[in-house]
Amino acid sequence: MYTVTGNPMTRTFRVIWALEEMGLPYELNPASPQSPEVLALNASGKVPVLQEDGETLTDSTAILTYLADKHGALTAPAGPLARARQDSMTQLCLDELDAVLWTAARP
Repeated sequence: MYTVTGNPMTRTFRVIWALEEMGLPYELNPASPQSPEVLALNASGKVPVLQEDGETLTDSTAILTYLADKHGALTAPAGPLARARQDSMTQLCLDELDAVLWTAARP
């Protein structure tokens, strides 16, 4: 069972969506960024945080890649050129689009 920590109105939504798409069970702790609960799991205070079997993983893209690879879903398998192209597109979107959207959404 996975535990996801983070407010769904943040990048935590990405992880929740992936878990739902894969039909995987999880518990949600809707803690806000920089809250004591989050800081106890991630020194940067950022969400999302994924916990599994006492291990902690942070960063939504890293969590999504881990879940997709582990469960063989939502992604091309690691190794072939198709995966490299997919990763290239993911990084392009993060570099070019996500940063601008994040900046625009901040108060």
